[in-house]
Amino acid sequence: MEKLLKYRADDPSEAVYRLNLITSLILIAFGLLIEGSPLKSLQELWTVWTSPATLVTDFVAVGGMGGAFLNCGGVMLISVLFIGLAKAEWNGLAFATCFINAGYALYGKTVPNMLPIILGSWLYAKLLKQPFKTSVITGLAITCLGPLMTFLALQGPGALPFRLFLAVLFGIIVGFLGPLCAPVTLRLHNGFNLYNAGLAAGFIGMTLVSFLKNFGIEFAPVSTWTNDHDLPLFCLMLGICLLYLLGGLWMNKGLKGYKGIIEHSGRGSDYVKITGLPVAMINMGTVGIMVIIYTFLVGAHLAGPVCSGVLTLLGYAAFGKNPYTVIWLWLGVILLSFFSVWNLNDPGILLAAFFMTCLSPVTGELGPVWGMLAAMLHISLVQNTAAAAGWMNLYNNGFAAGLSLIVVLPLQEFTVKLKEVWTTKE
Repeated sequence: MEKLLKYRADDPSEAVYRLNLITSLILIAFGLLIEGSPLKSLQELWTVWTSPATLVTDFVAVGGMGGAFLNCGGVMLISVLFIGLAKAEWNGLAFATCFINAGYALYGKTVPNMLPIILGSWLYAKLLKQPFKTSVITGLAITCLGPLMTFLALQGPGALPFRLFLAVLFGIIVGFLGPLCAPVTLRLHNGFNLYNAGLAAGFIGMTLVSFLKNFGIEFAPVSTWTNDHDLPLFCLMLGICLLYLLGGLWMNKGLKGYKGIIEHSGRGSDYVKITGLPVAMINMGTVGIMVIIYTFLVGAHLAGPVCSGVLTLLGYAAFGKNPYTVIWLWLGVILLSFFSVWNLNDPGILLAAFFMTCLSPVTGELGPVWGMLAAMLHISLVQNTAAAAGWMNLYNNGFAAGLSLIVVLPLQEFTVKLKEVWTTKE
């Protein structure tokens, strides 16, 4: 496998690039073959591209598995190409970016709705006379507002040419504002929210949606979900997870060094750099399989958005997430569920359980109790924050996580100060 990836321990960038490329091609191949006819899959892809993408729209339900996974692999491939063209570093964050884009391309992101946003982030760098690599990762992340572009193109005011113009214009604005606002929102949580782009997108989306409402444009949620494809989706997701887990074990010749991942808090933790690519791959496969197990344990099905959770956590297991931090967050949600009116397998709650793992650094650095508390606050907030951005921010969990940290972090600091006051001898 080392030869296929051209892996070098001192410079794993080529291997990281190849792994992302191979994964995107696997997803595309699955999309082309699963319906028995590539032509049918391409027709389904067109259906996906020309359908609303508002939260929560399961593209597997809208366009079938062929169209959904062609879009999924295509979005990941586009992400790989833009990172390569920008000559950005192939590291743990690149893994996370490509995989989260692939994941959300199963319910919201499409190739057409992300391109104007990437153009906006390129313009941002161009105006500042900076290389595109300084803004490409943020530009790819802020495509979480892609549903707004789809909404304006399909349901905006006026004739089709004007609607397309609006979609491109607002996409460029979003892409420009992303790298401008992301450093500001990062300071709000000091790196404890791995989905910082979601927090930035929440504020950007809320601003743009509120502006559009001045002109009588209304936004409403969507609930499209399918539970009919467990077996093929299970085989695909498990196959990808095993590719990383077994590939990592083979390259690493066992589990040596894996303890190093658990020992890191996850706050700015690029596991590819810290422990090496093979150990990071072991973590990626492990966390991805945990998502599949959790899904079936709570009695849910492998719908498109659930596969999004598998791919997203798999990617971020190279940049901040590990089994220890994830499990404590899930325990917080499970504990709260005993006293709540919702069920763990409700679609919104299930997705929140996956994506609130962006709070992994809270568990890793502040401890399990604070992780569980953050999870409980998050699961409460996330049910009410999507409306603020007109259900257009796919990273709504990143937005809710950032808001919950505005409460959790000062509270934790207060307890530290309180302990100092009461333990200091007069």
